[in-house]
This record gives sequence, structure tokens and C-alpha cells, in this order.
Amino acid sequence: MIKMWVAVGSFLMALAVAAGAFGAHALKARLDPYSLSIYEKANYYHFLHAV
Repeated sequence: MIKMWVAVGSFLMALAVAAGAFGAHALKARLDPYSLSIYEKANYYHFLHAV
């Protein structure tokens, strides 16, 4: 059972890293600074909850 939760947590952490990279590279040119800050904050919370 513990291995399953480690796998789920690892997947969520990888997803947070991928979403952060996507936001930093693909969305930076498309979003205004306010919207980008909201995206970054949401990704930060996702990262914290994955831990």
C-alpha cells in the first residue's frame, strides 16, 4: 500500500515540475503578468500538496 502512495506522490511531483516548465517557457509569452502570477501560485500549491 505504501508503494502505491509513493508512486502517486512521485507522479504528482513530476506533474508539478512539468506544469512549472510549461508555464515558464510556453505561457510566459502568452499570459499577462497577473495571469502568469496566478498560474505560478497555483502550480506552487500543487507542488506543496504533492509533497
